[in-house]
Amino acid sequence: MPARLEESFAFSLSLGSETEIIPALAGIPARRGLILFADSADRPIQMLICADLRRTARARLLTQNRQISRKADISRVCTRIYYTCIQSEFACQKAYIALCRTYFQDQLADLVQLPKPCFVKLETRLKLPWFAVTEKPSLNTNTAMWGPFITRRNANHYAEILTKAFRLCRNAECLSSGRYDLCPYYQMKTCDGPCLHPEQLTQYQQAIADAVAVANAGPDEHVAKLTATMQILSKNLDFEKARHIRDQIELLKKLTQPEFREIGPLSEFCVLHIDLAQKERKNLLWVAFITTAADICEFTFSLEQLDTVINAIRDVDRCRSDIRPAQIQDHLGLICRFLYRSKKPGLWLNCSNQRNLSPETLAKQMRAVFLDIPAEPTPIQ
Repeated sequence: MPARLEESFAFSLSLGSETEIIPALAGIPARRGLILFADSADRPIQMLICADLRRTARARLLTQNRQISRKADISRVCTRIYYTCIQSEFACQKAYIALCRTYFQDQLADLVQLPKPCFVKLETRLKLPWFAVTEKPSLNTNTAMWGPFITRRNANHYAEILTKAFRLCRNAECLSSGRYDLCPYYQMKTCDGPCLHPEQLTQYQQAIADAVAVANAGPDEHVAKLTATMQILSKNLDFEKARHIRDQIELLKKLTQPEFREIGPLSEFCVLHIDLAQKERKNLLWVAFITTAADICEFTFSLEQLDTVINAIRDVDRCRSDIRPAQIQDHLGLICRFLYRSKKPGLWLNCSNQRNLSPETLAKQMRAVFLDIPAEPTPIQ
C-alpha cells in the first residue's frame, strides 16, 4: 500500500468483500473534514470536503445504487476510505487545495475554482504615473499595488475615484504614443495636461503623492484637510473653488464603501483568521492563520498563548519581492473566498494597520465570536 495516502490523512478504513459496509461506516465520525475514496489498487477516486464525514460516506457508498443520480456510482470500485477531521472551515479548504495538487493535478482546474482577485497598480518609476487595473499581482519595489478586489468592476471603480479626485492622467495610450494633443480628456478640460505643459509636472507629482497617501491610509485625514480648506474658501466667497473641493470630498468618501473595506497596499496586506481547532475538551484549542501576500502561517494555540499570536503578527514577513505572482494569486484567492462573505466562520481581523493589537483586545473579540460574550459588557442598571 502506498504510504503517501496514509501520510496525507489521519484515518483509513478498509471495505473488503466480507466487510459489512454499514457497521464499518458507523465508525466514521459525524464531523467536518476531508474524505477520499480509493480503489483496490489504492488509487484515489474522489475527494470531498464535507460538513459530516459519516453522512457523506453513506451517501456515496450506500445510496448510489438505490436511486437514479447523475453522480458516478463509486460503490462498486471503492475498497478503502481515507479521512481527516478538520474543525475549521478555512483549514479544510486550505488542506483540500493542497491535496488536490498532489492527487488530482490533471483535474485541478475543475476541482479548485478560487476567485481571481484584481489589483490597482501605479508604476512609480514613470515620469507621469497613472492608476491601472491588473490581475497580475507584484511586490516589485517599482510598482505600488493595492488590493485585493473581489471583482474587476470594484478595482476599476476604485482607480476611477482616485483618478477623478486628484485629476490624474486617464489616457495611458496617449502617454505611450506621445501624441498628447489628441487626448480627449485634455480637450474636455478634465485633465490639466501635464504631458503638454512641463511646468505642471511638479503639481502632478504632488497630486500622485496625495492619491497614494489616501490609498495607503484611507481618505479620512485628507477629507478633513479639504473640508477645512473648503470652509475658508466659502468664507472668502470663492464659491467656484469651494465647489470643486466639495466634489473632490464626495468622491473620496466613496472609498469608505463596504466593497473597499479590506483594500490596502499589497505589500502591507495582513489578515488574521482564528477558528476553533478542538471543541470537545474543557480547555479550548484554537488555530490561527496569518495571511500575507507572500505566505500563510498556521499554528494552534490556547487562550493563555495569545502573546504568540500578537508577536507573529508583528514579526510576519509582509513583503518579499521574490514571490511568484501565481503564489500570491493562490493565497489571496483563498482569502477572498471568505473575506468578502457577509457571515464569515470564526474571527477575521485586518491587521495591515493594527500593529498595536493587544492580547486583551484579541481575547475580547474571541470571546464575543466563539463564546457569545459581548466584547464590551453592558453595565447593570
